[in-house]
Amino acid sequence: MLPRFRLLVDSIEGGPVVQSDGFTYFQAKSPEERERVYRLRHRLYAEEGYLDPAAFPEERLHDEFDADAIQLLAVDRAGEPAGTLRIVFDSARGLPIERVFPFEAPGVARERLVEISRFAIARRFRGGHREVLSGFGKLCHLSIRARGITHWCAFMPVGFRDSMASLGLDHQEVATPPPSAAHRDARRALDGYFSRQDVRTYLMRVDPPPALLRIARPPRRTAAPSPDAAAASAGRSFQNV
Repeated sequence: MLPRFRLLVDSIEGGPVVQSDGFTYFQAKSPEERERVYRLRHRLYAEEGYLDPAAFPEERLHDEFDADAIQLLAVDRAGEPAGTLRIVFDSARGLPIERVFPFEAPGVARERLVEISRFAIARRFRGGHREVLSGFGKLCHLSIRARGITHWCAFMPVGFRDSMASLGLDHQEVATPPPSAAHRDARRALDGYFSRQDVRTYLMRVDPPPALLRIARPPRRTAAPSPDAAAASAGRSFQNV
């Protein structure tokens, strides 16, 4: 049986909160929530051999793009973090993809482009009906739908591209020239990610298929609950990451 999704909160200030049969998906807003994102990333990337733990003595994966990014987090019913990703908007520092690839998005205005990056799902929550992946797809769309964004870009392994394609997301591979010395140097922090996989760059229209948009919305209320209250009632609590 395919998982069902419900929109618990639709808030600009606190961000949307989505719930499926087994998980709750939301924007990590507080310093504590964002710190859990950075530590979860580190743990999942280390488990896959994508980074050298010795290079990250604080056991957190974090960079300068995180300050202004929308951080998304999924937790299971017990409050255990299941996965995370971030949405990065263009700024004076550029986009993370440009640090590791000579990337350009042909025909797309910079202000209409965001990058999806640092995507990680714990191994035991992968596969099946791709419930966590689908939930993140819905939350991504809800998080940027009112911002005038027309495209997302990403660099990802071919296998993960195939997983996203199974949801009906249409990817355009963007050919890039060979990386420069600066790009290769920027990859060293995550050498295992680039050396162990076929990582390519992609461009996608923010025009998801109807199935990805299918979500039950909350009934109208005379007084809507606060995002924090609704998230707490949905299981927005955490075990140690």
